[in-house]
Amino acid sequence: MQELLERCDIKTVCSMQDTGVLSGNEIYRKWMAIPENVREVLEPFLRSKYIVAPMAPTATAYPVFRPGKPYATWLRTFVLGLLQMGQNPHADMLFEPLSRVIRVKDLSTAEFLLPYLVAHVIIGHNSGTSVKNSVLEEMKLILECEAEDSSPLVVKEDMKRFYYSVFRVLDYLMRWVQNKRSVPKLTTLDKESLARVQRALDLIPAQLIAQRAIQCNEYARALFHLEQHAQNVEQKKSEPEERVRLLEQLQDIYANIDEPDGLDGISAHLPALDLNQQILGHKKAGRWGAAQTWYEMQLVEEPDNSDVQLELLNCLKQAGQHDNLLNHVEGIRANSSSDNRIMPFAVEAAWVTGRWESLEKFTNRFQGSKLHDFNMSIAYLFDSLRAGRGTEHYTETLREIRESVSSSLNASATTSLRTAHEHLLRSHVLTDIEMIITAGYHSETEHRKLLSLLDNRLNMIGAYSNDKQYLLGVRRAAMMLTKPKFATTDISGLWLSSARLARKTNLVNQSFNAVLHASRLGDNGATLENAKLLWRDGHHRKAIQLLQGAIEQKKFMTQTGPTTTTGTEASVKENGQEKLLTARAQLLLAKWLDTAGQTNATTLRERYQQPAKTCSTWEKGHYYLGRHYKKVLESEKSLNPDDQSDFVVTGEIARLVIENYMRSLNYGTKFLYQTLPRILTLWLDIGADVDRPPEGKASVSRELQKRRVDQLNNVHQFLDKYIQRLPAYIFYTALPQVVARIAHPNPSVFDRLTHIIVKVVEAHPRQALWGLIGIMTSKQVSERKARATQILQALRNGSKKVEGSNYDLKSLLRMGERLAEQLLLACQNGDFHGNKTVRASLTRDLRFNPKCTPCPLVVPVESSLTCTLPAVSEFVKRHSAFSRDVVTIDSFQDDVLVLSSLAKPRRLTARGSDGKNYMLLIKPKDDLRTDQRLMEFNGMINRSLKRDAESSKRQLYIRTYAVVPLNEECGIIEWVPGLKTMRDILLNLYSIRKIYPDYMSLKQVMEEASASESKIRRYIDEVVGRFPPVLHLWFIQQFPNPSAWFDARLRYTRSCAVMSMVGTILGLGDRHGENVNLEEGNGGIFHVDFNCLFDKGLTFAKPERVPFRLTHNMVTAMGIYGYEGPFRKSSELTLSILRQQEETLMTVLESFIYDPTLDLQKDKRTARKADQGGIKLQPQSVVDSIKRKVKGLLPNESIPLSVEGQVEELIKQAVDPRNLTSMYIGWCPFL
Repeated sequence: MQELLERCDIKTVCSMQDTGVLSGNEIYRKWMAIPENVREVLEPFLRSKYIVAPMAPTATAYPVFRPGKPYATWLRTFVLGLLQMGQNPHADMLFEPLSRVIRVKDLSTAEFLLPYLVAHVIIGHNSGTSVKNSVLEEMKLILECEAEDSSPLVVKEDMKRFYYSVFRVLDYLMRWVQNKRSVPKLTTLDKESLARVQRALDLIPAQLIAQRAIQCNEYARALFHLEQHAQNVEQKKSEPEERVRLLEQLQDIYANIDEPDGLDGISAHLPALDLNQQILGHKKAGRWGAAQTWYEMQLVEEPDNSDVQLELLNCLKQAGQHDNLLNHVEGIRANSSSDNRIMPFAVEAAWVTGRWESLEKFTNRFQGSKLHDFNMSIAYLFDSLRAGRGTEHYTETLREIRESVSSSLNASATTSLRTAHEHLLRSHVLTDIEMIITAGYHSETEHRKLLSLLDNRLNMIGAYSNDKQYLLGVRRAAMMLTKPKFATTDISGLWLSSARLARKTNLVNQSFNAVLHASRLGDNGATLENAKLLWRDGHHRKAIQLLQGAIEQKKFMTQTGPTTTTGTEASVKENGQEKLLTARAQLLLAKWLDTAGQTNATTLRERYQQPAKTCSTWEKGHYYLGRHYKKVLESEKSLNPDDQSDFVVTGEIARLVIENYMRSLNYGTKFLYQTLPRILTLWLDIGADVDRPPEGKASVSRELQKRRVDQLNNVHQFLDKYIQRLPAYIFYTALPQVVARIAHPNPSVFDRLTHIIVKVVEAHPRQALWGLIGIMTSKQVSERKARATQILQALRNGSKKVEGSNYDLKSLLRMGERLAEQLLLACQNGDFHGNKTVRASLTRDLRFNPKCTPCPLVVPVESSLTCTLPAVSEFVKRHSAFSRDVVTIDSFQDDVLVLSSLAKPRRLTARGSDGKNYMLLIKPKDDLRTDQRLMEFNGMINRSLKRDAESSKRQLYIRTYAVVPLNEECGIIEWVPGLKTMRDILLNLYSIRKIYPDYMSLKQVMEEASASESKIRRYIDEVVGRFPPVLHLWFIQQFPNPSAWFDARLRYTRSCAVMSMVGTILGLGDRHGENVNLEEGNGGIFHVDFNCLFDKGLTFAKPERVPFRLTHNMVTAMGIYGYEGPFRKSSELTLSILRQQEETLMTVLESFIYDPTLDLQKDKRTARKADQGGIKLQPQSVVDSIKRKVKGLLPNESIPLSVEGQVEELIKQAVDPRNLTSMYIGWCPFL
């Protein structure tokens, strides 16, 4: 450090600075830019006077590496050789003191410097070609060397360290290339350096890197290199055998990677699957029974084949057949060569089933250190527990296991959550064991807290059901060995958790086995779980009988209450617990009787009423009763008016739906998005219909009219009570729907709407006022404007003081109006022409008055405007929906970016009260109310995707952002940084390859091809053929780290699938290359511009015939398997969830399809006729069209497709050249 500080002139500058001689010196400024804590460490070396004798340079003979050479010796020698190859005087000056460090210190410095030194030598001009080649050959030689199978474990691990060092070098070189390529204009020198590094990377064969990566369990790296090689093979149209061989290699890699769909994708491209590949498919899909049968047949032929033995044991373990696994191991002859691989399976099965003698026996059969295998470490710990060896012994053993786990956390294992998953799970297991072992004999309350904490930790694992089962098995074993600290009911509760988990993952036999264990321990809760299993297995009548019997005899709960307490359960005592469990059983029975159709309507209604009566504080009971009434209402509404019952016509059934949904909201928010939009829609419809004479039933219309009025009054009495009772944040979630209906014709309905708006704004003024700005600034003279004035006056009259501030609501309203007016001016002012993005001044060009800031409204971004809901029902009333540290608007920067698109949207930069900058897009000539409501809908989709285990495991999502309408023509959109349009990415990649689109020529060929079926080939050859796929190269350049590349590509594929399916259901069109963006930070797909909804694309002059964008570039970027694998599976999952959530989906959609403020007929691009092509954008036709799609009905078809069939049909339509060639030229189907 002393030498480096002196040679960089920092020592001299600092000493002169102390005398005040060199004020503002550049070197000193750089020194001061170093963090203070680092400077504190370095400052003593500014004054130190150590002397080290110079070391004579030693010549390095290449190759330095040879098999058997210790890693540390090689690294020091190789790095010292590189330090003698300084490519410029500055490097020589720094390298000499570093050489001394490398000789005498630990390896960390050498490992850190290695990638930079290799790059330095390759790029530099001082070293000749032979020297550069020697360095590169060293890397290649290491990868070509492979440890013998018979080599000791130490030798194999040392060899992996060599491989990792090469991987680090390759990663850095690829990052360097990516950074250079991102520079717009390179000098000739830079181009030469880039060519040198690229040649160096090309020197090492992709297959060789992949092979070594597999040996190091770096499967993402293996895919990164092998897939690029496979795509090159495909483009060169090599021999089919070569392609099949590569696909089989990729299949083996995907079998070992934590990605459930890639294997299916590869298999779809293989001409025929041999038996081994079929077995691989069964295992990846969780069909363990099929794989088990095959391995059992193999063992009959080869009884001593240890590999087949291991595969069979793995099948038995994954299927939860632990007893069979132990019996099988008992029958295997002791064999020192295979015992060490078999025993980890055996000890796990032993502790899961509580067979402690077997655990001891199998632990002793393991040869070598127990720390070499995690299962054996845990088995050793459990065996010590059983033997009662003392707390100190357990603590020491746990410490040793932890050290073993942490030592395996190398740089490669921590590149992403996926690569670190196994290590995180092991750490989780050790913490749980420690919590259980060290638990004392606490009070019942403390005991419950511990169990609740353990269950919360289990939930953190998410959708990894195998990991959860493993953890539950470990917990049961630890609790059994620490009795009597843990009761039998605690252990039986864990068996029931295992049973539920297995049932939900379709492992029925494993679930039955777990239920049996719980039942043997005397847990009555097993009866309920057994009934659920019977129902799942199709034995509906038997399941109903068992459940009815359990309810009558109250045999469906653990005697001492359940082991876990969450939600409402934690808020009630033992008596309340019993009521809750009874209500749950009653509701389950009602749902089963409803589904099975095994009772009449009156009895069914009584069944649904029972849970709400039994436990009146349980939200689910009220929700399902309301849902039952809603089904009755919908079935009657579909009848002719004369055939509808009086209960429907008078609005009584609708009132019952409203009341029960409201009661549900009073006790929890789990069903908020299913209930509140429906409550508002039904209530507003009753209010609108009350003065309208009933259709049909003319003879009794006066009496029905009177009853309608009575029902509305009853609804209002009920609403008055609950509007007062429910917290404001519940209504905040539906504020756009409430504000949209303020022009309601019924005065008493408007009074309640006003009451809701005032309640929400008074409780959350800084957030809720953004929802009112659209009506505050509206210029249209209408009933809606008049009503808005009344609401604003009501808010001013209340004028409550805003929480956490020194001003009242009246002042906040005034400041909000002033800001809105200035934003509208900035939106409308300015004279910008041309099609280029330009910079402008906010105050000078857009005439924005900065005196409207600071403004106490929150910055209109999603994180500030989205309220959080309580995770636990008991906190509904006390829950704080927004952070106390709200970020408000402090000011706006004067620099504005005016974008090139037709409407000339402007990007402003708001400075928040937290000191951070937030970018906002203000968009003129665009009604953003539809976009706002669509974002709400996408938020609902995201919640559904998170709740589903399979989609949550794949992290399926739609990227959402804040949209705030300023009036009917302007609005604010949250600017999402790091986006790049697909069109820009592709045109840039093509321009590098000197490929430029000639739109006129392309349009002509497309029109000719679309006119005749026989000319479609012209489109493929002359249009698509001119533009070879290049989007996959963007991912390689943008994410040079293999793990980051794999994660980004998966995110791209999956987010593309989700939005394709959701967009199809919503009839989202106009998906040209500027409306589909890629996130530069993670590869996700990001859609913008939702003007073309509800199949409006079919009304264009050239009707859109593709359901979503899936061009050849997009398909190739998904990987070697294209749209097979992750894209197809994610599409199927999304569509399946949309079908499951049809009721919720339609509730949210109907609330804005029928919104009177949104004109579905309006088209914002050209005056296209809405009835062109037979499409009429009437609300009811839109609803019917969406319902048909959700059900899987194609146009003019009456038989619905399965989810898989619908996805297949949609993909076919999206990639069909006949559909693509008929698209308008601006859509660019060739990109």
